[in-house]
Amino acid sequence: MDVSQQTALIVGGGPGISASCTRLFTQNGMQVAVAARTPDKPELQKLATETGAHMFACDASKSEDVEALFERVEQALGAPSLVIHNIDGRFMEIFRKPGLPQKNWPIV
Repeated sequence: MDVSQQTALIVGGGPGISASCTRLFTQNGMQVAVAARTPDKPELQKLATETGAHMFACDASKSEDVEALFERVEQALGAPSLVIHNIDGRFMEIFRKPGLPQKNWPIV
C-alpha cells in the first residue's frame, strides 16, 4: 500500500514510540499529526522541526478534546487514515477502565 500523501495521527506524543513512529511515517511520505497535552515541550518541538510533523494540544482523557482534535487534524491535513493511541500509563485511571484487569500497576 502506498502511504504517501496519507495522514497519520499519533495521540500521546513523546520522545519514545511516538517519535519513532513519526520519523518512520514522515520518511515514507505521510503527513503526521502528533497530539499531546503539552505539544510545546522541547522534545516535541525538535521532532516537529526534524520531521515536519504537526503538533496539536489534546488531553485524551477528555472526549471533547479528542473530538476537537480530529476536527482540527482533518481541517489542517485531511482525515487520518492511521491513528495510533500511545498514551502512557502513568495514571492509575488508565488501568481501571472497564474490561481491563483490575491490578495495582506500579507507577514508573
